[in-house]
Amino acid sequence: MARLWRCALVSMGRLEVDEAIVFPFGMGAFLRHLGLNDSRYNDPVAMRKLRRRIADELMKAIVDLCVGGAEAAGKAAAKDAAAPKAAPKGAKAAGAVTKTPAAAAAAKKLLRGPAHVHLCLVVANPESVENHNCFLEAAAEAARGCRGLQGVLQLRRNVDTLQLAHDLVTHSGGADKSLKVAILNGANRELVGNHWFEDGARFAIDENLHRRSASLARAALLLNFDTEARPRRPTQLADNVRFYGGSVAVLEGPGIVPVQPKAARGAPAKGGGGLFSCCKRRAPDEAAARRPAAAGKTAAPPGKAAA
Repeated sequence: MARLWRCALVSMGRLEVDEAIVFPFGMGAFLRHLGLNDSRYNDPVAMRKLRRRIADELMKAIVDLCVGGAEAAGKAAAKDAAAPKAAPKGAKAAGAVTKTPAAAAAAKKLLRGPAHVHLCLVVANPESVENHNCFLEAAAEAARGCRGLQGVLQLRRNVDTLQLAHDLVTHSGGADKSLKVAILNGANRELVGNHWFEDGARFAIDENLHRRSASLARAALLLNFDTEARPRRPTQLADNVRFYGGSVAVLEGPGIVPVQPKAARGAPAKGGGGLFSCCKRRAPDEAAARRPAAAGKTAAPPGKAAA
């Protein structure tokens, strides 16, 4: 979980996200049934300690990736302000605001996460209350050792996640080309969006995102190639993304290293539109290669054998 928290924040930082919206993903059914795999977690005390450790890891990630860089940039800016400055060749208009070299370098190097993190917590049943209390305790303990955390982390109780994202976009203006607001989406090893098409998980933030957003529902259906959980290959999600002409990035170390694309075949793919406009159209020869080779057979999506 520590690596997942950090990967999520680093990814948002590389996308120049200012406002990150996260939630306690994986702390519902996955922890609820953990005792079936490890009987130690049938003990409520052991389970609560585990929930608290997960919350602690999120706070550590926020302090390291979001707060640390901001503090370093502030110290560098103070250092630049105290140092004597030479008159610039071209004088700028009075009142113009510019970043000092050290502050800009420090922010770029160390501020690897979003500027603010909004943690959405549901308080609706005993399990959600337990999660809420664990994150609240973890945040309070982390804030005692890092005063800057209060300016980065905001706890949101029983808040509509989609509405919060819309409000944040409206507040920031939304005119910049860079992505300003991002919501952490949920998935498991078998399905993007988890069981959004079923009747359960009525209080789950990730499932409800897909139930309320036609775009997310379409994206999940296309990427899953199914509406049911089934065994998957380790690379199947990446293969499905590439099938639609999308790109895949590998999380490595403190940053994201893009995967080197395979050699282009035939004419370059053009940008697509409509339901899934974030992906490119496949090149003609690639699309033809996926057509059935003989009558009576259908082309299979990644992970399925042809009939």
